[in-house]
Amino acid sequence: MEGLLAPVQGMIDSLLGFLPNLLGAVIILLVGWFVARIVRQIVTGLLTAIGTDQIGARVGLDTRGGPTLSNITGTVVYALVLIPAIIASLNALQIEPISRPATEMLTTLLKAVPAIFGAMIVLGVTYLIGRLVAGLVTNVLTGLGFNRILALIGLGSEPQGSQRTPAEIVGFLVLAGLMLFATIEAVDLLGFVIVANLIANFLTFAGQIVMGGIIFGLGLYLANLARGVILSTAGAEATWLSQAARFAIIVLTTAMGLRQMGIAPDIVNIAFGILLGAIAVSVALAFGLGSRDVAAREVEGWLKRLRSPKDTQ
Repeated sequence: MEGLLAPVQGMIDSLLGFLPNLLGAVIILLVGWFVARIVRQIVTGLLTAIGTDQIGARVGLDTRGGPTLSNITGTVVYALVLIPAIIASLNALQIEPISRPATEMLTTLLKAVPAIFGAMIVLGVTYLIGRLVAGLVTNVLTGLGFNRILALIGLGSEPQGSQRTPAEIVGFLVLAGLMLFATIEAVDLLGFVIVANLIANFLTFAGQIVMGGIIFGLGLYLANLARGVILSTAGAEATWLSQAARFAIIVLTTAMGLRQMGIAPDIVNIAFGILLGAIAVSVALAFGLGSRDVAAREVEGWLKRLRSPKDTQ
């Protein structure tokens, strides 16, 4: 009989021996949860009292129905207080296969908190500064008449009403560029080197695209300017010449813009060379076929003058 009861007695002894560990883990977890709640309420109330929610509203957080900045900060503090309590309660269980992996995971997360906070601070500060810079750029460009740029290059008219103006678009691009730089620094702080390199490569390509667009826009402006100058000086008789000059400038600046963008420069060079060759051949054929009779009369005159001395001899 004792042989049959020995396993049951051993299991009961093990269970009774584990109960203090379980009770200790539960107590630690409850105390940690209670302290985390109290700290969250204190932090949330303190931040609300000093007007942190107004700062969150300025950066785009909805204070009417969504989470406020003070609530978000209180939740983060709640998690930071609760994570060590969870680690301590798992260690109190003294179940190595369960507590060790979970403890290592939570410890790694806790060690990453400074880097996460640093990344958040970098992004937040850059966003605030970027909004100020974007607003300044928008106001300066609006004062300089930049909103007439589409009319100047012949791609449209000045925006009216609620349409987004070119100055506002430039301001948004400035903000986006600053945020991309900040994102590179943030992911670098988190140790995501591959992501940082990808964003850096994208930023380089985006800069090339913007420079190519600026070259193309400048080319359109110069093409329209040259067309207007030719028409104003030579009159309506030079319409074809003004159009030819405009087309040549657009083609040249388009090739320069595509080359700056890095879009298959060899193909652009070949296409540009073929286009110039085709224009030269077409002009030669046009003048050759159109001036055939004139050239025949000139050649005939040359032959007569060459033969006339021989006939006199």
